[in-house]
Amino acid sequence: GTLLSPAMVGIYAIGVALTEKLWYLSQAVAAAIAPDLAAQYQRRESRSDLTPRIVRWVLTVTLCLALLLVAIAAPLIELLFGSEYRASAGIVYLLVPGGIMLAVNRVLTQDIAARGRQVQGEEQ
Repeated sequence: GTLLSPAMVGIYAIGVALTEKLWYLSQAVAAAIAPDLAAQYQRRESRSDLTPRIVRWVLTVTLCLALLLVAIAAPLIELLFGSEYRASAGIVYLLVPGGIMLAVNRVLTQDIAARGRQVQGEEQ
């Protein structure tokens, strides 16, 4: 492989760091719903619409935040880090779709864990 220069690593690191901010909401939501989901599935209650509603809400808000991030990425990076790192905006543009999906995945993973099905192949 080719080693990247420190400047190229810096450009990538800034893009990744900004994109990761999209996950804060889903991390908080997943942590907040974990006890309720676990209690619900422990009581073997009928399937709730809690997870689908929360996933839709997290997706909607994260998508709005992602669009805002894409719109302001270049000027924000230039303001915070200087024009030398403006190329980090391209990294943000590439990573935002995955960031949105990871935000949704975090909530869905919490639901699967609450059901006790987080281990593949384990009989329930």
